Amino acid sequence: PRWIPMSVTTIQLSQMVVGLFINLYVYHLRSRGQFCQISDRHLYLGLAMYVSYFFLFGHFFYKAYYQRQFGKGRPQEKNGHVAASANGHAKVANGHAQVANGNSKKRL
Repeated sequence: PRWIPMSVTTIQLSQMVVGLFINLYVYHLRSRGQFCQISDRHLYLGLAMYVSYFFLFGHFFYKAYYQRQFGKGRPQEKNGHVAASANGHAKVANGHAQVANGNSKKRL
C-alpha cells in the first residue's frame, strides 16, 4: 500500500525537523552564554546536516508522492489516460490501455 512508504518518509522528515529544532535550541543557549557540552564545529555540522537532509527528503517526498499524484511524473496519453503494461508494450484503443498478460480473457 502507498501509505506505508509515504508514512516512512513523513517520519524521516519529522526526524529532521526535531534534529533541526534541537540544534537551533543549542545555538540559542550558547549565544546567551549558557553552557552546553557541544563544540561549535559539531553544532554547525549538525545544522548543515539536518537542513540538507530535510530538503533532500522534502524533494523526494514531493517528487514521489505529489508530483506523481497529479500526473506529472507519469507518461500520459492525449486524453489523460496512462498507458500501462507489464512488458513495456501497450496497445491503446480509445484512450484506454489494453494489455494481455496471460490473465485476461481477451488476448490482443
